[in-house]
Amino acid sequence: MRPRLELLDRPLLERILDEAFQLIQNPGVRVAPYVFELLQAAGARVDNGVAHIPESLARRALNTVPHDFFLYDRQGRPAVHYGDDDVHYDPGSSCLNIL
Repeated sequence: MRPRLELLDRPLLERILDEAFQLIQNPGVRVAPYVFELLQAAGARVDNGVAHIPESLARRALNTVPHDFFLYDRQGRPAVHYGDDDVHYDPGSSCLNIL
């Protein structure tokens, strides 16, 4: 078992999330026009190109994303796993082009 580095305690993580949820609702986030109808249908309010996303919608969206994923090489083989306690150091000079 590897030691686990935790830089933020649980109360601070909760505070960061709460404040992020507040910000995406008010003042909101500017979104591309093609997203307006999708967000409105999901329960967000869109005014003048700014989406006001309720916390419940954001939490529902977060619950749909995978907790881990792989990047694949050109032959379709799993190359890098992101998730669990895996750690990767990727300098900005090695940015990926993902298809």
